[in-house]
Amino acid sequence: MAEQRGEKRPPLLNTAILAAVIALTVFFLIVAKNLLIPFVIAIVFWYLIDVLATTYQKLPLGRWRMPRWLGLVLAILSFVIAFVVLVNFVTANFTPESLQQVARDFQTNLGAVVKRALNLLPFKDGVPTVAQLVEKIDFGLAVGGIVSAVTGIAGDIGIIIVYVIFLLLEQITFRRKFDSLIKDRERRERMRKVIQRIGEDIQLYIRIKFMLALIAAGICYAFMRSVDLRFAEVWGILIFFMAWIPTVGSIIGLVFPLVFSIVQFTSIGPILVVALGVGVTQSVIANIIEPKLMGSSLNLSPLVVIVSLVVWGTIWGVTGMFLCVPIMVIVMIVLSNFSATRPLAVLLSSDGKLRHQ
Repeated sequence: MAEQRGEKRPPLLNTAILAAVIALTVFFLIVAKNLLIPFVIAIVFWYLIDVLATTYQKLPLGRWRMPRWLGLVLAILSFVIAFVVLVNFVTANFTPESLQQVARDFQTNLGAVVKRALNLLPFKDGVPTVAQLVEKIDFGLAVGGIVSAVTGIAGDIGIIIVYVIFLLLEQITFRRKFDSLIKDRERRERMRKVIQRIGEDIQLYIRIKFMLALIAAGICYAFMRSVDLRFAEVWGILIFFMAWIPTVGSIIGLVFPLVFSIVQFTSIGPILVVALGVGVTQSVIANIIEPKLMGSSLNLSPLVVIVSLVVWGTIWGVTGMFLCVPIMVIVMIVLSNFSATRPLAVLLSSDGKLRHQ
């Protein structure tokens, strides 16, 4: 009996257990998504506040060093001010009347553009009308998903704020709980170093991503404003959020302003300004500047990015597509700091090179 107890489980049994755990995890993510999504968003906000507080603490202020509590207060105030400014901008610029007028102008200009394009193509049965083409496209499905995600987050903003507050309070008492949890001093110091390393890597990723996304959005906004592209502010905000999604995000951030520029302008000059300005800016930042600042050790494999987009998009919809890459990067960072899970982190990474090897 002892020998049987000491025997290892068959590989097939291990595979079955792993498959069952994955299936149960996915089932839990789907069933509990209404509870999990606000909590995950709260964790992202909490980490942004924490990174901003650390940045404030490191500001060069001579011999005086900003205390932690003051950096945290300034970070929270900055976050609240940015949120209020964004809400006021949206409510001031997107009234129902202005949206209806823009929709009418867009439909008229789009019809003219499509008609010119169709006249260049050979059709045996005549040129189809714009109305016939529009009927084939379900705009409501595409726009409805984004609107649903935004309204869902807005509806959960109260519980998200509560989560953020309690995460900040929990951060204060975590050290005491950690010391009580692990009594062995040597083991406790080892674990503290690992947790500190994980936190530093995540903060590095968020800090670099945030700054580069902000720079990309600002430069692209300048190009779009230079030609008076409609909704340049909206496209700038879209580019900022899309910068968090490698490859796919840059494409989406270019397609929307480019399509609107084609519809809005009749000459090729402004369209080229938007196309080259937005496209080159995002390409340079994503492919040259970001790898040099961040290193390949914090970059996901392109295949992992596409698969995670599909998986998280299927589980949590549009919100999952926004959150999937930060979630996967954090998972990769955590896995890379433990020898038992390091091989999984290698598979998730872009070229197999991890930090702290």
